Amino acid sequence: MTRALACCTLLLTLMVSGPAPASAEPVKLRIGWVVAGADAPFQLFGPKGVATHENVTYAIEGIHFNGTPTMITALATGEIDLAPLAYSSFPLAVQNARLNDLKVISDVFQDGVPGYYTNEFMVLKDGPIKTLQDLKGTVIATNGAGSAVDIAMRSMLVKNGINPKSDVTIIEVAFPTMKAQLQEKKAIVMTGRAATLEKNRAAIIDFLEDHIREVRWFMDPAHHDEAVKLLADFTKQPPARFESWAFKKESDFYHDPAGRPDVAALQANITETNKLGFIPQPMDVQKYVDLSYVDAANARLK
Repeated sequence: MTRALACCTLLLTLMVSGPAPASAEPVKLRIGWVVAGADAPFQLFGPKGVATHENVTYAIEGIHFNGTPTMITALATGEIDLAPLAYSSFPLAVQNARLNDLKVISDVFQDGVPGYYTNEFMVLKDGPIKTLQDLKGTVIATNGAGSAVDIAMRSMLVKNGINPKSDVTIIEVAFPTMKAQLQEKKAIVMTGRAATLEKNRAAIIDFLEDHIREVRWFMDPAHHDEAVKLLADFTKQPPARFESWAFKKESDFYHDPAGRPDVAALQANITETNKLGFIPQPMDVQKYVDLSYVDAANARLK
C-alpha cells in the first residue's frame, strides 16, 4: 500500500560554544536518531578517513529514540543538539513547543524517490486482511504517536473512511520488531535554531561537508561490501540481513549526493497534514529554510 508525499526533518539545536580554533576541543554534537542507515549520521559507523573534520572541529554522540516526537522534548530541554524530526513532528515543534527559530539546512534521506525504496505497511499474506476496509476492528502498529509512520498511517485511514480513533486500535512498537510503511517521497532534512546555527557556523559546515562525503562513500557500489559490514557491526546484526538491500538504489532510501533537501516535498506533506487536522495551523516552510550551510559545504567539495 503506497502512500502520499511525506517529509521529515532533522532538528539541529547546538547548545554549545562558538566555532573553536583548531587547537581547542571539538564541538560536541549530541544527535538523536531512529534507524541506522537511514537517519543516523553515517559518521557514527563510517570508515576512517572519510569524515575529515570529525573529532577535529566537532565530535558526535549518538542517542537512540523509537520515534521523532519524543525528540522535541529532548531538544527543548537541551538533552540533545540534533534530531531527525518528521514532517509531522517538525511543525509541532514550531507551533506547540514554540521552537520558532528552526531552519532547514540540508537533506538526510528521502523516501519514495522514483527508482529508490519506499517503506511499506505489511499484513500477513495468509491473514484475513485483503482490503483497506478489512482493517476495521484490527490492531495496527506504529513506532510512535505523531511520527511520520503514524501520521502516514492515520492519513491513509482517514482518506479511506476509517476513523483511526474508533475503527482501529493503534499500538506503539519499535521499528526492529515491525515492518511499516511511510508515505511516498518523505524527506528527512537537517534543521537548526537560527541563533545557535550562526554561532556555530564553522563547525556545522564541517559536519555537513563530512555528511556529504559519507553519503557518497556509502552509496558508491564499489564500497557496498565494506559499507554493509560497517552497518552490521554498528547494529550488532549479521551482514546477511543487509547485503541484498542496504545502500542499493532500488532497495534503499535516496540520499541526496549534494545534501540538498526536497523543500517542496516537505511543504506538501506539512500542508496535507494540516488539512487532515493532525497539526493545528498551516505553515510556510520557506520561512524556515536556510541552505547557505549546505551550499558552503558543497562549495568545498567541487
